[in-house]
Amino acid sequence: MVKRFLKIEFIRICRWQTLLAFIIFMGAFIHISVMNKPNFSLNQSNFFIGYFKALCVPMHSYMSLIFPLVIILIFGDSLFLDYKTSFLQFSLSRITHKEFIRYKTIAISLVSFIVTLGFQLVAFLYSIITSPYHLPTKPLVEGHIIPTVSLDLYVSNPFIYIFIVMILFSIISMVITVSGLITSNIFKNIFAVQGIPWIMYIFIGELLICAVNGTSIYFHISPIQMIGYCLFDENYSFIEIFLYWIILWIVSYFATYKLFMRKFRLSL
Repeated sequence: MVKRFLKIEFIRICRWQTLLAFIIFMGAFIHISVMNKPNFSLNQSNFFIGYFKALCVPMHSYMSLIFPLVIILIFGDSLFLDYKTSFLQFSLSRITHKEFIRYKTIAISLVSFIVTLGFQLVAFLYSIITSPYHLPTKPLVEGHIIPTVSLDLYVSNPFIYIFIVMILFSIISMVITVSGLITSNIFKNIFAVQGIPWIMYIFIGELLICAVNGTSIYFHISPIQMIGYCLFDENYSFIEIFLYWIILWIVSYFATYKLFMRKFRLSL
């Protein structure tokens, strides 16, 4: 049954919103890449660090604000459309409401993971085409930009490092996608369903960053900080970053389940 839901979700994303989201993502990526291009150091202009500068380097990228919007544009209204069309009623004639929300959440999360991975592969291909090839080294000049999380892995196997980061952002997209399922169970307006997750992400992220100093735990768990900036902070590890987003997905999954069950009972 999950395969059926996967097929439906893949068919559903074949629409103009997905194309718009891709244009926004690549437009922002290319714009940031071009802004950061002038650099005569190969260690700071190779396509590895060029990819990171566009995606998640603090003070060089605004992708942490754009990325959630891109995901919400594609997947944020998925459950909302189920409510507005006959798909929910049709599905409930074949499976239970509990199975429906479980299959729905898992399927939409997996599709989000795959689509986000595809977006990132295209972005990395752009970096390869437009930047010189040079294997990264540990910074010899103070102020050089380089990931500090698992630095030895980045220097020894940069392609594997890039792939791990792509997996990380794909998991982040799963959390953002499920947030759209949560708001679909609360609001009846499409703009609220898709807009509230992005607004809350920015509001909570900036609140945790601005309300406390940079050494506070609240600063380090800000979603804006954890959406890539953390890779350039030696206080983190890959395990901690992945656990942060996986736990958020699990919490979001159960929140979606509880809200859906509540809404289903009230509609009886």
